[in-house]
Amino acid sequence: MSLFTALIFITHPIQIQSVTYVVQRMNSMAVMFYLLSLLLYIYGRLSRTRGKRWILLCGCFTSWIMALGSKEIAGTLPLIIFLYEWYFIQDLRIEWIRRNIKYFFLLFIILVLVGFIYLGQSPFDKILSAYENRDFTMFERVLTQFRVVVFYISLLFCPHPSRLNLLHHITASHSLFAPLTTLFSLLIIVGLIGLAIFLYKKRRLISFCILWFFINLVIESSVIGLEMIYEHRLYLPMFAFSLLLAYLLFALLSKKQFWAVAIFVIIILSLGTFTYMRNRVWQDEITLWSNVISKNPQSQRAHNNLGVVLKKRGRIDEAIGHFLKALRIKPNDVDAHYNLGIALADQGRTEEAIDHYLQALRIKPDFEKAYNNLGTALAGQGRTEEAIDHYLQALRIKPDFDKAHNNLGLALYKKGRLEEAIDHYLQALQIKPDYEDAHHNLGIALAKQDRIEEAIYHYLQALRIKPDNSEAHNNLGVVLFRKGNIEGAIASFREALVIKPDYTLAKNNLKKTLMIQQQNQ
Repeated sequence: MSLFTALIFITHPIQIQSVTYVVQRMNSMAVMFYLLSLLLYIYGRLSRTRGKRWILLCGCFTSWIMALGSKEIAGTLPLIIFLYEWYFIQDLRIEWIRRNIKYFFLLFIILVLVGFIYLGQSPFDKILSAYENRDFTMFERVLTQFRVVVFYISLLFCPHPSRLNLLHHITASHSLFAPLTTLFSLLIIVGLIGLAIFLYKKRRLISFCILWFFINLVIESSVIGLEMIYEHRLYLPMFAFSLLLAYLLFALLSKKQFWAVAIFVIIILSLGTFTYMRNRVWQDEITLWSNVISKNPQSQRAHNNLGVVLKKRGRIDEAIGHFLKALRIKPNDVDAHYNLGIALADQGRTEEAIDHYLQALRIKPDFEKAYNNLGTALAGQGRTEEAIDHYLQALRIKPDFDKAHNNLGLALYKKGRLEEAIDHYLQALQIKPDYEDAHHNLGIALAKQDRIEEAIYHYLQALRIKPDNSEAHNNLGVVLFRKGNIEGAIASFREALVIKPDYTLAKNNLKKTLMIQQQNQ
Protein backbone atom coordinates (compact mmCIF):
# COMPACT_ATOMS: atom_id res chain seq x y z
CA MET A 1 0.00 0.00 0.00
CA SER A 2 2.85 2.39 0.85
CA LEU A 3 4.61 1.56 -2.40
CA PHE A 4 1.55 2.28 -4.53
CA THR A 5 0.84 5.47 -2.57
CA ALA A 6 4.32 6.70 -3.49
CA LEU A 7 3.98 5.57 -7.12
CA ILE A 8 0.67 7.40 -7.55
CA PHE A 9 2.19 10.52 -6.00
CA ILE A 10 5.19 10.57 -8.34
CA THR A 11 3.50 9.45 -11.60
CA HIS A 12 0.30 11.49 -11.47
CA PRO A 13 0.39 14.11 -14.28
CA ILE A 14 -1.12 16.80 -12.04
CA GLN A 15 2.31 16.96 -10.38
CA ILE A 16 4.01 18.22 -13.55
CA GLN A 17 3.56 21.91 -12.71
CA SER A 18 5.40 21.44 -9.41
CA VAL A 19 8.20 19.32 -10.90
CA THR A 20 8.76 20.42 -14.50
CA TYR A 21 7.96 24.12 -13.90
CA VAL A 22 11.21 25.31 -12.30
CA VAL A 23 9.50 28.32 -10.66
CA GLN A 24 7.56 25.86 -8.51
CA ARG A 25 10.71 24.31 -7.06
CA MET A 26 9.70 26.22 -3.93
CA ASN A 27 6.50 24.16 -3.89
CA SER A 28 8.24 20.78 -4.15
CA MET A 29 10.85 21.85 -1.57
CA ALA A 30 8.13 22.96 0.85
CA VAL A 31 6.36 19.60 0.52
CA MET A 32 9.62 17.68 0.97
CA PHE A 33 10.38 19.49 4.25
CA TYR A 34 6.69 19.31 5.25
CA LEU A 35 6.55 15.52 4.94
CA LEU A 36 9.97 15.17 6.55
CA SER A 37 8.80 17.24 9.50
CA LEU A 38 5.70 15.06 9.92
CA LEU A 39 7.79 11.90 9.66
CA LEU A 40 10.24 13.14 12.32
CA TYR A 41 7.30 14.00 14.57
CA ILE A 42 5.89 10.47 14.21
CA TYR A 43 9.26 8.86 14.94
CA GLY A 44 9.76 11.23 17.85
CA ARG A 45 6.39 10.37 19.38
CA LEU A 46 7.01 6.63 18.95
CA SER A 47 10.53 6.77 20.40
CA ARG A 48 10.92 5.34 23.90
CA THR A 49 14.23 7.10 24.52
CA ARG A 50 13.81 10.62 25.92
CA GLY A 51 17.00 12.03 24.36
CA LYS A 52 16.25 10.56 20.93
CA ARG A 53 12.68 11.81 21.14
CA TRP A 54 13.79 15.41 21.73
CA ILE A 55 16.35 15.24 18.93
CA LEU A 56 13.67 14.01 16.51
CA LEU A 57 11.18 16.64 17.65
CA CYS A 58 13.82 19.37 17.23
CA GLY A 59 14.42 18.02 13.74
CA CYS A 60 10.66 18.19 13.17
CA PHE A 61 10.58 21.87 14.13
CA THR A 62 13.69 22.69 12.06
CA SER A 63 12.27 20.96 9.01
CA TRP A 64 9.00 22.86 9.42
CA ILE A 65 10.92 26.14 9.47
CA MET A 66 12.65 25.05 6.25
CA ALA A 67 9.26 24.25 4.73
CA LEU A 68 7.90 27.67 5.72
CA GLY A 69 10.98 29.27 4.24
CA SER A 70 10.27 27.50 0.96
CA LYS A 71 6.56 28.36 0.70
CA GLU A 72 3.76 29.58 2.95
CA ILE A 73 1.62 26.46 2.36
CA ALA A 74 3.61 24.78 5.17
CA GLY A 75 1.68 26.91 7.68
CA THR A 76 -0.92 24.13 7.92
CA LEU A 77 1.52 21.58 9.40
CA PRO A 78 0.63 22.21 13.08
CA LEU A 79 -3.01 21.38 12.30
CA ILE A 80 -2.00 18.19 10.49
CA ILE A 81 0.24 17.15 13.39
CA PHE A 82 -2.58 17.76 15.85
CA LEU A 83 -4.94 15.72 13.65
CA TYR A 84 -2.40 12.90 13.36
CA GLU A 85 -1.78 12.88 17.10
CA TRP A 86 -5.48 12.69 17.94
CA TYR A 87 -6.38 10.16 15.25
CA PHE A 88 -3.50 7.70 15.44
CA ILE A 89 -1.69 8.18 18.75
CA GLN A 90 -4.42 9.32 21.15
CA ASP A 91 -7.01 7.00 19.58
CA LEU A 92 -9.62 9.80 19.29
CA ARG A 93 -9.93 10.25 23.05
CA ILE A 94 -11.93 13.38 23.89
CA GLU A 95 -10.43 13.53 27.38
CA TRP A 96 -6.99 14.01 25.81
CA ILE A 97 -8.26 17.21 24.16
CA ARG A 98 -9.74 18.43 27.46
CA ARG A 99 -6.56 17.63 29.35
CA ASN A 100 -4.34 19.47 26.85
CA ILE A 101 -6.56 22.43 26.09
CA LYS A 102 -3.73 24.84 26.99
CA TYR A 103 -1.60 23.42 24.19
CA PHE A 104 -4.33 24.19 21.68
CA PHE A 105 -4.09 27.84 22.66
CA LEU A 106 -0.35 27.56 21.98
CA LEU A 107 -1.15 26.00 18.60
CA PHE A 108 -3.48 28.91 17.85
CA ILE A 109 -0.80 31.45 18.82
CA ILE A 110 1.74 29.71 16.55
CA LEU A 111 -0.65 29.89 13.59
CA VAL A 112 -1.37 33.57 14.30
CA LEU A 113 2.38 34.31 14.46
CA VAL A 114 2.94 32.55 11.13
CA GLY A 115 0.16 34.70 9.68
CA PHE A 116 1.79 37.89 10.97
CA ILE A 117 5.21 36.80 9.61
CA TYR A 118 3.82 36.55 6.08
CA LEU A 119 1.10 39.20 6.15
CA GLY A 120 2.70 41.81 8.41
CA GLN A 121 1.16 43.78 11.25
CA SER A 122 -1.94 44.64 9.20
CA PRO A 123 -2.91 41.29 7.71
CA PHE A 124 -6.41 42.38 6.65
CA ASP A 125 -5.03 45.41 4.81
CA LYS A 126 -2.42 43.19 3.15
CA ILE A 127 -5.09 40.72 2.01
CA LEU A 128 -7.36 43.47 0.68
CA SER A 129 -4.51 45.23 -1.12
CA ALA A 130 -3.91 42.07 -3.16
CA TYR A 131 -7.29 42.62 -4.84
CA GLU A 132 -6.49 46.12 -6.08
CA ASN A 133 -5.13 44.77 -9.37
CA ARG A 134 -7.57 41.86 -9.68
CA ASP A 135 -10.70 41.75 -11.80
CA PHE A 136 -12.57 39.95 -9.01
CA THR A 137 -13.39 40.74 -5.39
CA MET A 138 -12.48 38.75 -2.29
CA PHE A 139 -16.12 37.60 -1.99
CA GLU A 140 -16.13 36.42 -5.61
CA ARG A 141 -12.85 34.58 -5.13
CA VAL A 142 -14.11 32.70 -2.08
CA LEU A 143 -17.29 31.67 -3.92
CA THR A 144 -15.34 30.64 -7.02
CA GLN A 145 -13.00 28.45 -4.98
CA PHE A 146 -15.88 26.04 -4.27
CA ARG A 147 -16.01 25.29 -8.00
CA VAL A 148 -12.22 25.29 -8.28
CA VAL A 149 -11.82 22.71 -5.50
CA VAL A 150 -14.39 20.39 -7.10
CA PHE A 151 -12.58 20.83 -10.43
CA TYR A 152 -9.31 19.91 -8.67
CA ILE A 153 -10.93 16.71 -7.41
CA SER A 154 -12.09 15.86 -10.94
CA LEU A 155 -8.52 16.34 -12.22
CA LEU A 156 -7.21 13.90 -9.62
CA PHE A 157 -9.59 11.22 -10.81
CA CYS A 158 -9.42 12.04 -14.52
CA PRO A 159 -6.00 13.60 -15.32
CA HIS A 160 -6.00 13.16 -19.10
CA PRO A 161 -3.55 15.64 -20.70
CA SER A 162 -6.41 17.25 -22.62
CA ARG A 163 -7.81 18.46 -19.27
CA LEU A 164 -4.53 19.83 -17.92
CA ASN A 165 -3.41 23.39 -18.50
CA LEU A 166 -0.91 25.85 -17.10
CA LEU A 167 -3.55 28.61 -17.16
CA HIS A 168 -7.11 27.36 -16.74
CA HIS A 169 -9.96 29.72 -17.60
CA ILE A 170 -12.63 29.99 -14.95
CA THR A 171 -15.23 32.74 -14.63
CA ALA A 172 -15.82 34.26 -11.22
CA SER A 173 -18.87 33.30 -9.17
CA HIS A 174 -20.97 36.33 -8.25
CA SER A 175 -23.28 34.49 -5.87
CA LEU A 176 -24.19 30.95 -4.85
CA PHE A 177 -26.57 30.86 -7.81
CA ALA A 178 -24.50 32.63 -10.45
CA PRO A 179 -23.47 30.23 -11.75
CA LEU A 180 -25.60 27.54 -10.12
CA THR A 181 -22.62 25.13 -10.06
CA THR A 182 -21.27 27.23 -7.18
CA LEU A 183 -24.02 25.94 -4.90
CA PHE A 184 -23.60 22.37 -6.13
CA SER A 185 -19.84 22.57 -5.53
CA LEU A 186 -20.38 23.90 -2.01
CA LEU A 187 -22.74 21.00 -1.29
CA ILE A 188 -20.15 18.49 -2.56
CA ILE A 189 -17.45 19.99 -0.31
CA VAL A 190 -19.75 20.07 2.71
CA GLY A 191 -20.77 16.50 1.96
CA LEU A 192 -17.14 15.31 1.82
CA ILE A 193 -16.26 17.07 5.08
CA GLY A 194 -19.42 15.61 6.62
CA LEU A 195 -18.32 12.18 5.40
CA ALA A 196 -14.93 12.70 7.08
CA ILE A 197 -16.68 13.52 10.38
CA PHE A 198 -19.05 10.57 9.99
CA LEU A 199 -16.20 8.12 9.32
CA TYR A 200 -13.68 9.47 11.83
CA LYS A 201 -14.18 6.52 14.21
CA LYS A 202 -14.94 3.63 11.87
CA ARG A 203 -12.63 4.54 8.95
CA ARG A 204 -10.26 7.05 10.44
CA LEU A 205 -7.67 6.83 7.62
CA ILE A 206 -10.34 7.82 5.08
CA SER A 207 -11.43 10.64 7.39
CA PHE A 208 -7.84 11.78 7.89
CA CYS A 209 -7.13 11.83 4.13
CA ILE A 210 -10.25 13.89 3.37
CA LEU A 211 -9.38 16.43 6.06
CA TRP A 212 -5.71 16.51 4.90
CA PHE A 213 -6.89 17.38 1.39
CA PHE A 214 -9.07 20.32 2.44
CA ILE A 215 -6.73 21.63 5.17
CA ASN A 216 -3.86 21.82 2.69
CA LEU A 217 -5.94 23.75 0.17
CA VAL A 218 -7.26 26.28 2.66
CA ILE A 219 -4.39 28.80 2.35
CA GLU A 220 -4.40 29.11 -1.44
CA SER A 221 -8.13 28.47 -1.92
CA SER A 222 -9.59 31.00 0.49
CA VAL A 223 -9.37 34.78 0.98
CA ILE A 224 -5.75 35.33 -0.15
CA GLY A 225 -5.83 37.37 -3.36
CA LEU A 226 -3.99 34.91 -5.59
CA GLU A 227 -4.88 33.77 -9.09
CA MET A 228 -8.05 31.68 -9.14
CA ILE A 229 -6.60 28.31 -10.10
CA TYR A 230 -3.28 26.52 -10.52
CA GLU A 231 -2.59 22.79 -10.75
CA HIS A 232 0.57 23.02 -8.64
CA ARG A 233 -1.61 23.80 -5.60
CA LEU A 234 -2.54 20.11 -5.56
CA TYR A 235 1.02 18.92 -4.90
CA LEU A 236 0.65 18.67 -1.12
CA PRO A 237 -3.09 17.73 -1.06
CA MET A 238 -2.23 15.04 -3.63
CA PHE A 239 -0.51 13.00 -0.91
CA ALA A 240 -3.86 12.32 0.77
CA PHE A 241 -5.46 11.34 -2.54
CA SER A 242 -2.64 8.87 -3.26
CA LEU A 243 -2.92 7.29 0.18
CA LEU A 244 -6.72 7.17 0.05
CA LEU A 245 -6.78 5.52 -3.39
CA ALA A 246 -4.23 2.88 -2.35
CA TYR A 247 -6.08 2.20 0.89
CA LEU A 248 -9.52 1.90 -0.72
CA LEU A 249 -8.36 -0.50 -3.40
CA PHE A 250 -6.50 -2.78 -1.00
CA ALA A 251 -9.38 -2.62 1.50
CA LEU A 252 -11.97 -3.54 -1.13
CA LEU A 253 -9.77 -6.30 -2.53
CA SER A 254 -8.20 -7.41 0.74
CA LYS A 255 -8.87 -11.05 -0.09
CA LYS A 256 -7.79 -10.69 -3.71
CA GLN A 257 -4.32 -9.21 -3.49
CA PHE A 258 -3.41 -10.29 -7.01
CA TRP A 259 -6.25 -8.26 -8.51
CA ALA A 260 -5.43 -5.27 -6.30
CA VAL A 261 -1.84 -5.32 -7.57
CA ALA A 262 -2.96 -5.87 -11.18
CA ILE A 263 -5.37 -2.91 -11.06
CA PHE A 264 -2.67 -0.72 -9.51
CA VAL A 265 -0.17 -1.66 -12.21
CA ILE A 266 -2.72 -0.54 -14.80
CA ILE A 267 -3.33 2.71 -12.89
CA ILE A 268 0.39 3.48 -12.57
CA LEU A 269 1.05 2.70 -16.26
CA SER A 270 -1.86 4.94 -17.28
CA LEU A 271 -0.71 7.81 -15.04
CA GLY A 272 2.87 7.43 -16.27
CA THR A 273 1.72 7.52 -19.89
CA PHE A 274 -0.36 10.65 -19.27
CA THR A 275 2.63 12.27 -17.54
CA TYR A 276 4.89 11.46 -20.47
CA MET A 277 2.34 12.93 -22.90
CA ARG A 278 1.89 16.05 -20.82
CA ASN A 279 5.63 16.59 -20.38
CA ARG A 280 6.03 16.67 -24.17
CA VAL A 281 3.99 19.88 -24.10
CA TRP A 282 6.42 21.37 -21.56
CA GLN A 283 9.54 20.54 -23.56
CA ASP A 284 9.43 23.83 -25.49
CA GLU A 285 8.09 27.30 -24.72
CA ILE A 286 6.23 27.53 -28.02
CA THR A 287 4.48 24.17 -27.56
CA LEU A 288 3.63 25.09 -23.95
CA TRP A 289 2.04 28.48 -24.65
CA SER A 290 0.38 27.23 -27.84
CA ASN A 291 -1.16 24.43 -25.79
CA VAL A 292 -2.44 26.95 -23.23
CA ILE A 293 -4.02 29.05 -25.99
CA SER A 294 -5.63 26.02 -27.63
CA LYS A 295 -7.43 25.28 -24.34
CA ASN A 296 -7.84 28.84 -23.11
CA PRO A 297 -7.99 31.24 -26.10
CA GLN A 298 -8.96 34.14 -23.81
CA SER A 299 -5.73 34.05 -21.80
CA GLN A 300 -4.02 37.34 -22.51
CA ARG A 301 -1.02 36.17 -20.50
CA ALA A 302 -0.54 33.15 -22.76
CA HIS A 303 -0.76 35.30 -25.92
CA ASN A 304 1.73 37.78 -24.46
CA ASN A 305 4.18 35.06 -23.39
CA LEU A 306 3.94 33.26 -26.73
CA GLY A 307 4.64 36.59 -28.42
CA VAL A 308 7.77 37.05 -26.30
CA VAL A 309 9.04 33.58 -27.26
CA LEU A 310 8.27 34.09 -30.98
CA LYS A 311 10.09 37.42 -30.92
CA LYS A 312 13.17 35.76 -29.42
CA ARG A 313 13.04 33.25 -32.29
CA GLY A 314 12.95 36.06 -34.85
CA ARG A 315 9.28 35.49 -35.81
CA ILE A 316 8.38 39.15 -35.30
CA ASP A 317 5.15 39.26 -37.34
CA GLU A 318 3.68 36.30 -35.45
CA ALA A 319 4.78 37.85 -32.15
CA ILE A 320 3.05 41.13 -32.98
CA GLY A 321 -0.12 39.21 -33.81
CA HIS A 322 -0.18 37.61 -30.36
CA PHE A 323 0.58 40.88 -28.56
CA LEU A 324 -2.37 42.46 -30.38
CA LYS A 325 -4.61 39.52 -29.39
CA ALA A 326 -3.52 39.97 -25.77
CA LEU A 327 -4.50 43.65 -25.96
CA ARG A 328 -7.87 42.85 -27.53
CA ILE A 329 -8.59 40.59 -24.55
CA LYS A 330 -7.18 43.03 -21.98
CA PRO A 331 -6.59 46.54 -23.38
CA ASN A 332 -4.73 47.70 -20.25
CA ASP A 333 -2.19 44.84 -20.25
CA VAL A 334 0.98 46.80 -19.53
CA ASP A 335 3.33 43.94 -20.47
CA ALA A 336 1.64 43.42 -23.84
CA HIS A 337 1.92 47.15 -24.66
CA TYR A 338 5.59 47.13 -23.66
CA ASN A 339 6.45 43.97 -25.59
CA LEU A 340 4.52 45.14 -28.63
CA GLY A 341 6.51 48.37 -28.53
CA ILE A 342 9.78 46.38 -28.58
CA ALA A 343 8.61 44.25 -31.53
CA LEU A 344 7.45 47.28 -33.51
CA ALA A 345 10.75 49.05 -32.83
CA ASP A 346 12.60 45.99 -34.17
CA GLN A 347 10.62 46.38 -37.40
CA GLY A 348 11.51 50.06 -37.63
CA ARG A 349 7.93 51.14 -36.86
CA THR A 350 9.19 53.68 -34.33
CA GLU A 351 6.12 55.91 -34.08
CA GLU A 352 3.87 52.94 -33.31
CA ALA A 353 6.43 51.66 -30.78
CA ILE A 354 6.49 55.06 -29.05
CA ASP A 355 2.69 55.04 -28.84
CA HIS A 356 2.65 51.66 -27.06
CA TYR A 357 5.44 52.66 -24.67
CA LEU A 358 3.37 55.73 -23.77
CA GLN A 359 0.28 53.57 -23.21
CA ALA A 360 2.31 51.26 -20.97
CA LEU A 361 3.43 54.30 -18.94
CA ARG A 362 -0.13 55.59 -18.73
CA ILE A 363 -1.14 52.28 -17.11
CA LYS A 364 2.03 51.95 -15.00
CA PRO A 365 3.70 55.35 -14.45
CA ASP A 366 6.68 53.86 -12.59
CA PHE A 367 7.61 51.41 -15.38
CA GLU A 368 11.34 52.15 -15.69
CA LYS A 369 11.91 49.76 -18.62
CA ALA A 370 9.26 51.54 -20.69
CA TYR A 371 10.93 54.90 -19.97
CA ASN A 372 14.28 53.46 -21.07
CA ASN A 373 12.90 51.98 -24.30
CA LEU A 374 10.92 55.13 -25.04
CA GLY A 375 14.16 57.09 -24.66
CA THR A 376 15.90 54.74 -27.11
CA ALA A 377 13.09 55.13 -29.65
CA LEU A 378 13.22 58.93 -29.35
CA ALA A 379 17.01 58.93 -29.64
CA GLY A 380 16.67 56.93 -32.85
CA GLN A 381 14.51 59.74 -34.23
CA GLY A 382 17.14 62.34 -33.31
CA ARG A 383 15.04 63.66 -30.40
CA THR A 384 18.01 63.42 -28.06
CA GLU A 385 16.90 65.92 -25.41
CA GLU A 386 13.57 64.11 -24.98
CA ALA A 387 15.44 60.81 -24.81
CA ILE A 388 17.69 62.18 -22.04
CA ASP A 389 14.61 63.23 -20.03
CA HIS A 390 13.15 59.71 -20.25
CA TYR A 391 16.43 58.03 -19.33
CA LEU A 392 16.66 60.30 -16.29
CA GLN A 393 13.08 59.40 -15.36
CA ALA A 394 13.96 55.69 -15.57
CA LEU A 395 16.94 56.30 -13.26
CA ARG A 396 14.84 58.25 -10.78
CA ILE A 397 12.63 55.17 -10.47
CA LYS A 398 15.52 52.69 -10.47
CA PRO A 399 18.92 54.30 -9.79
CA ASP A 400 20.78 51.00 -10.40
CA PHE A 401 19.32 50.48 -13.88
CA ASP A 402 22.48 49.64 -15.83
CA LYS A 403 20.92 49.85 -19.32
CA ALA A 404 19.48 53.29 -18.62
CA HIS A 405 22.90 54.55 -17.46
CA ASN A 406 24.50 53.21 -20.64
CA ASN A 407 21.81 54.66 -22.91
CA LEU A 408 21.93 57.99 -21.13
CA GLY A 409 25.69 57.97 -21.68
CA LEU A 410 25.12 57.47 -25.43
CA ALA A 411 22.66 60.38 -25.56
CA LEU A 412 24.98 62.67 -23.61
CA TYR A 413 27.88 61.67 -25.89
CA LYS A 414 25.83 62.74 -28.91
CA LYS A 415 25.27 66.12 -27.27
CA GLY A 416 29.04 66.50 -26.70
CA ARG A 417 28.73 66.19 -22.92
CA LEU A 418 31.64 63.74 -22.65
CA GLU A 419 32.34 63.94 -18.91
CA GLU A 420 28.72 63.25 -18.04
CA ALA A 421 28.60 60.41 -20.58
CA ILE A 422 31.73 58.82 -19.10
CA ASP A 423 30.28 59.12 -15.60
CA HIS A 424 27.14 57.19 -16.60
CA TYR A 425 29.13 54.51 -18.43
CA LEU A 426 31.18 54.04 -15.26
CA GLN A 427 28.00 53.80 -13.16
CA ALA A 428 26.65 51.15 -15.54
CA LEU A 429 29.88 49.17 -15.12
CA GLN A 430 29.79 49.55 -11.36
CA ILE A 431 26.35 47.91 -11.41
CA LYS A 432 27.27 45.31 -14.04
CA PRO A 433 31.07 44.88 -14.43
CA ASP A 434 30.75 42.57 -17.46
CA TYR A 435 28.52 44.96 -19.42
CA GLU A 436 30.08 44.70 -22.87
CA ASP A 437 28.25 47.68 -24.44
CA ALA A 438 29.21 50.00 -21.58
CA HIS A 439 32.90 49.00 -21.87
CA HIS A 440 32.82 49.62 -25.63
CA ASN A 441 30.98 52.94 -25.35
CA LEU A 442 33.28 54.08 -22.57
CA GLY A 443 36.26 53.25 -24.79
CA ILE A 444 34.82 55.45 -27.55
CA ALA A 445 34.28 58.38 -25.15
CA LEU A 446 37.76 58.04 -23.64
CA ALA A 447 39.32 57.89 -27.11
CA LYS A 448 37.49 61.12 -27.94
CA GLN A 449 39.29 62.72 -24.97
CA ASP A 450 42.65 61.27 -26.13
CA ARG A 451 42.81 59.01 -23.07
CA ILE A 452 44.24 56.26 -25.26
CA GLU A 453 45.49 53.80 -22.64
CA GLU A 454 42.15 53.81 -20.81
CA ALA A 455 40.29 53.45 -24.10
CA ILE A 456 42.43 50.41 -25.06
CA TYR A 457 41.70 48.81 -21.68
CA HIS A 458 37.93 49.12 -22.08
CA TYR A 459 37.95 47.93 -25.70
CA LEU A 460 39.89 44.87 -24.57
CA GLN A 461 37.38 44.30 -21.76
CA ALA A 462 34.52 44.51 -24.25
CA LEU A 463 36.26 41.96 -26.49
CA ARG A 464 36.96 39.66 -23.58
CA ILE A 465 33.21 39.53 -22.92
CA LYS A 466 32.17 39.43 -26.58
CA PRO A 467 35.08 38.39 -28.85
CA ASP A 468 33.00 38.67 -32.06
CA ASN A 469 32.30 42.41 -31.71
CA SER A 470 33.62 43.64 -35.07
CA GLU A 471 33.09 47.31 -34.20
CA ALA A 472 35.15 46.98 -31.01
CA HIS A 473 37.98 45.33 -32.98
CA ASN A 474 37.90 48.20 -35.47
CA ASN A 475 37.86 50.88 -32.75
CA LEU A 476 40.69 49.13 -30.93
CA GLY A 477 42.66 49.21 -34.18
CA VAL A 478 42.08 52.96 -34.46
CA VAL A 479 43.42 53.74 -30.96
CA LEU A 480 46.35 51.34 -31.41
CA PHE A 481 47.21 53.19 -34.62
CA ARG A 482 47.03 56.50 -32.78
CA LYS A 483 49.39 55.09 -30.17
CA GLY A 484 51.82 54.10 -32.91
CA ASN A 485 51.22 50.35 -32.66
CA ILE A 486 50.85 49.70 -36.41
CA GLU A 487 51.12 45.90 -36.17
CA GLY A 488 48.47 45.76 -33.45
CA ALA A 489 46.17 48.05 -35.44
CA ILE A 490 46.48 45.88 -38.58
CA ALA A 491 45.73 42.75 -36.54
CA SER A 492 42.60 44.37 -35.05
CA PHE A 493 41.29 45.57 -38.43
CA ARG A 494 41.84 42.10 -39.92
CA GLU A 495 40.04 40.50 -36.99
CA ALA A 496 37.08 42.84 -37.55
CA LEU A 497 36.96 41.76 -41.20
CA VAL A 498 37.13 38.06 -40.31
CA ILE A 499 33.98 38.57 -38.23
CA LYS A 500 32.30 40.92 -40.72
CA PRO A 501 33.85 40.69 -44.21
CA ASP A 502 31.73 43.54 -45.64
CA TYR A 503 32.70 46.00 -42.89
CA THR A 504 33.61 49.00 -45.09
CA LEU A 505 35.11 51.17 -42.34
CA ALA A 506 37.44 48.37 -41.22
CA LYS A 507 38.48 47.75 -44.86
CA ASN A 508 39.37 51.41 -45.36
CA ASN A 509 41.23 51.60 -42.05
CA LEU A 510 43.19 48.44 -42.89
CA LYS A 511 44.04 49.76 -46.37
CA LYS A 512 45.32 53.09 -45.03
CA THR A 513 47.29 51.43 -42.23
CA LEU A 514 48.96 48.98 -44.65
CA MET A 515 49.93 51.87 -46.93
CA ILE A 516 51.51 53.72 -44.01
CA GLN A 517 53.32 50.55 -42.95
CA GLN A 518 54.78 50.18 -46.47
CA GLN A 519 55.87 53.81 -46.49
CA ASN A 520 57.66 53.35 -43.17
CA GLN A 521 59.57 50.26 -44.35
